[in-house]
Amino acid sequence: MSDTKWSLLQRQLANLNADAAKLAAELEWMKRTPFGQPCSGCGAALATEADFAKHFVVTDLRLLNIGHCPNTRS
Repeated sequence: MSDTKWSLLQRQLANLNADAAKLAAELEWMKRTPFGQPCSGCGAALATEADFAKHFVVTDLRLLNIGHCPNTRS
């Protein structure tokens, strides 16, 4: 049987909902996970992974784990 516009959109919606659920779970994990290190650039207290993720600036969206301290880079 061929896909219909409806079935294709339903599948796309299901995939997007699954992706959104994964991202929400990752954000919740970051809130609960201790980091406990100060920023190596400015010394700001970063108690959780969420604090770390909120502090560092990412310049290339393909490289989410590479960033810099916004307080020490011009």
